[in-house]
Amino acid sequence: MTQNRKFFSYLMTLALSLSLIQTNAQGSVKISVGSSCKQLNQKVNQSGNLYQCIKSGQKLVWSKSATSPTPLPAPTKSTKQASFITPLAPANANPITWQNIESRINDISAVAWQSTQDTLKANSSASQKSTIKVIYAPLTANSHYAGFEDYLRTGIQLWSRFNLPPHSTFLVYSYDEIPWARTTIAKVLVDSGMDSKSAAQEADNLSHAPYGGPECGGANAGMMSATEAIGAFGLCARNEGSDPYYVGPLQIHEFTHQVQGAQYLPSFFKSQTILPCWISEGLAHAGGLSAGTKTLRDYLVVRQRQASHPVLNVAGGHSASQVDPSLVTVDFVKKFYNESAPPGCFQVPEYSLGYSLGLLTTEALSSIGGIESTMLLYSRTAKGETFEQAFKNIYGINWSEASTILSRVIPKEFSAFN
Repeated sequence: MTQNRKFFSYLMTLALSLSLIQTNAQGSVKISVGSSCKQLNQKVNQSGNLYQCIKSGQKLVWSKSATSPTPLPAPTKSTKQASFITPLAPANANPITWQNIESRINDISAVAWQSTQDTLKANSSASQKSTIKVIYAPLTANSHYAGFEDYLRTGIQLWSRFNLPPHSTFLVYSYDEIPWARTTIAKVLVDSGMDSKSAAQEADNLSHAPYGGPECGGANAGMMSATEAIGAFGLCARNEGSDPYYVGPLQIHEFTHQVQGAQYLPSFFKSQTILPCWISEGLAHAGGLSAGTKTLRDYLVVRQRQASHPVLNVAGGHSASQVDPSLVTVDFVKKFYNESAPPGCFQVPEYSLGYSLGLLTTEALSSIGGIESTMLLYSRTAKGETFEQAFKNIYGINWSEASTILSRVIPKEFSAFN
């Protein structure tokens, strides 16, 4: 009995060895569709493809199997889940919800503005995690940008619970001082570690961004490298003392763009492939206007000037054709949302509707979830969630459902404007 067991064990070992030799021999020969094989229905996984031996006429040949091969196990990763802040919800005994927002249209702006003010107050003792520097061009007086650094610190306070740019440099200059701005920006970028050729190209683009010829178009800002954010501000004499948007809201708007990019560091352009375009300018505007105004009345004045006159065909931020507000219907807003899909939406005329329709959309989200909930869309997608997943996790409703509701809310707000 013992001898029989030993002999049987020997035969099994021999058979297994022959099987392994055959498998290794087949694995060493490159398999291609149509080449001959020997064993009907045999399957071999090679270079990520599963091949099966089939009968074709009188021959046995290799064919790609319709069944995908079993994937190799993924590299071991930490199972620790990403942690996110809990947004400060609007303090309201009668909160705005997805169920009642259509009947609370007149309350949206006040609740959203107060949400920002409450957030600023709650973050008043937060440490300043971002270093900022404001540089005025040699011939440029402070003008209406006096207090520039104070406005930026308000922006830091607003977003202090999120990733902030490690360092931000802001330049203020006139049209004639674009060469100075170009040289200064290039130096800042080279000092941050960017190669000189790339720095020169980025500096040329950014230095011209606030201007379309001598006419000032405002400002432009964003993350420029993994460590440096830059903002370029054109001196707009025509707005001196006449438009409160340029005294606080604009500075916080541009800093908010930098914070948006900072959520994705070091890949700070990633948001432009994930998030819809309406939130790019919509969030910057919602944060800038609500944090840059001291009273609800001031906010409503600036909000109406910015939102009630939607524009299209912005060329570099300098020229635009106005849309008749009466054309802002449910279908118009739905179309806007559909055309806000990244990444192509950054190059279409509808992008500029983010300053109006995007603002009102973001404001509505703030009235439900608080101003921090809108930036949370950036930090959650930066950690791997899709926009739809992040939206559902934050607001408890699918974006498709929410956009249907919002497309009914916003036209009513335009009717109130006019």
